[in-house]
Amino acid sequence: MDKENVMLEEIKSQVLEQALQAEKSGLCYPTSGNFSMIDEERRLVAITPKGKVRSTLKPEDIVLIDMEGNVVEAPEGFVPSSEKNLHLAIYKARKDLVAVAHTHAPYCSVFAALNLPVEPVLPEANRFDCRCPLAPYATPGSQQLADNVVETLGTHGVAVIMGQHGMLAASRRDMHDAYIKALYVEDVARTYYRMAVLVGLENVKHMSLEEYDEMMIALGKKEY
Repeated sequence: MDKENVMLEEIKSQVLEQALQAEKSGLCYPTSGNFSMIDEERRLVAITPKGKVRSTLKPEDIVLIDMEGNVVEAPEGFVPSSEKNLHLAIYKARKDLVAVAHTHAPYCSVFAALNLPVEPVLPEANRFDCRCPLAPYATPGSQQLADNVVETLGTHGVAVIMGQHGMLAASRRDMHDAYIKALYVEDVARTYYRMAVLVGLENVKHMSLEEYDEMMIALGKKEY
């Protein structure tokens, strides 16, 4: 097997491994959510298949598509996630991002259903740059949803709440980092929800972006 194909197989393995880990962590159920990673040199995307129970999958079951959404490689009867347009739009708009995790994590889904962002109520929010704004609702799988998420992410964002839908986290590093970012968004959302239950949403205090930037400078880091 040549070097390029070895890289693609490694990417497929990463996608499946972190999708399974996300399910074990309670970020999604067996057929919900979708995960992808891009081969930066060949501009091919490995993405979870539509409607398949993850625990039954093997790395070779991860679907390979080009930047126009055409299937390059997939087992018979397997098609890419219905949210492929969303993943592709992010990779086209943000060349710095290499992996995307979209989940319906329980606490994030509460804020999504309410059309509210997840505010940085804990220092751990620095794991996703203390920014998880709301992307307006659009039909799942639509180009409009993809456009809304890309616009909300902007040029530097790595996490969004998708209105009435779920959550998305993206990484400049790899699939594992995208999963970790999703995990921290859900962790902060859980605390935010519990604070709102205790004192009311309008009374919850959260870190300002200025405070976040000061903290990152103090830590000597640009991002996690």
